[in-house]
Amino acid sequence: MAELIRPGGKCISFGWNSNGLGKKRGFEITRILLVAHGRMHNDTIVTAEQKI
Repeated sequence: MAELIRPGGKCISFGWNSNGLGKKRGFEITRILLVAHGRMHNDTIVTAEQKI
């Protein structure tokens, strides 16, 4: 996926950690959002990154 995104392009990742694509692939995190689903459900971490 990282090779397909051009410099200045953005990527949004959903999961249980905030790793995203990472600095080693040329990305920097611009925003992080925590989505709470309620009592007995794990939260989802949304990470927005931009390729440098």
